[in-house]
Amino acid sequence: MASSNQAWTPHPRNSPKYVATVNSARRYLRHRTLPTYISQLVPGPIGSETWSLAWAYVRRFDDLVDKYLLENGTALDFIEGEREVLDQCFAGRLTIPRRSPLRHRWLLQYFENQNRFYTEDVRYLIEGLYGSALDDLSRRGRVIDCRTMRDLLIKKSVYFFKLFFVLGRFKLGSIRDRIAYALGMAVGQADDLLDFVEDYQQGFVNATTEELEALGVIPNPTNGYFIRELFEHGYWELKKAQIRAAFERALRSIRYLKERYVRSFLTLLSGAFSAAIEKMPSLDTALPSFSAKIPRPTLSIPLPSNESLAYRIGHRIITAALCFPEVVERLVGRFLKVESQKRHSATQLTGRRYSLELLEKSEEQ
Repeated sequence: MASSNQAWTPHPRNSPKYVATVNSARRYLRHRTLPTYISQLVPGPIGSETWSLAWAYVRRFDDLVDKYLLENGTALDFIEGEREVLDQCFAGRLTIPRRSPLRHRWLLQYFENQNRFYTEDVRYLIEGLYGSALDDLSRRGRVIDCRTMRDLLIKKSVYFFKLFFVLGRFKLGSIRDRIAYALGMAVGQADDLLDFVEDYQQGFVNATTEELEALGVIPNPTNGYFIRELFEHGYWELKKAQIRAAFERALRSIRYLKERYVRSFLTLLSGAFSAAIEKMPSLDTALPSFSAKIPRPTLSIPLPSNESLAYRIGHRIITAALCFPEVVERLVGRFLKVESQKRHSATQLTGRRYSLELLEKSEEQ
């Protein structure tokens, strides 16, 4: 019988324990949003496995930051404590106690894959994603300027796309970073807009001093009418225009990609999100009743519970779906409409708590 103090180390690819580790990451992603899960269905096998491990760790880390903020009012101790594990991985020491949290197993297995199957050094991307949590925490309770917000979006959104492109092994050539920047800024701003009320309730203001000045709004987040005043002065329209311009820049760059599969996927992603955001109703319509109980429709994922089989089937479906972009565009638009309702209802944290409970049970085993 193995000792409870025995160390845990990464496993060889395709071994039963390796498959179990990867599939536990995929299973966690399945219980989050639809795009979060679908992202790992797009790349080939090694790309999907490595991305699932990295992405599940990032999402779990983010969930725990939210949990500590909600329960304790701060997450600084947790964020700084996670630094030790990251430094250990950066130094190549891929060993942890066997009873370590599941997220640390994902992280170590990711670094093992990164070292074994990839040549490009992406440690600065991991460092940036981690650093974005500290930067985000430092802006709590205050309004930051445009440059600081841009730097934050680069770390938490642009770096996300760069990492996805590298781990997914997409051949984007010399314009990869330009596409990552345009997509990252567009999606990052869209996410901040969708999360505006929820983030505000936790003390974060997703608007810059320059934007408030342009709209003629006094930067006083403690004012009980701050959100209503902001949106009545046209904040929604301003952000939609910024997001639209970012997606248009991305599409101009994507046209030059030579690899048809990647070009089709990124064109569909940009076009669908851009069109769906244009069709969204103003957030102002939700403000009078955002504390009321609003139904939260969900989108089921019609794939087998066996994550290895689900990937093989899902990857084929995604590849075939690119031949019918109008169908996928309608699905993305429907998802975004659902997300807009979900994020501004009183039960908006239910899904996040559910995924947290699943992982907490797993980590106790």
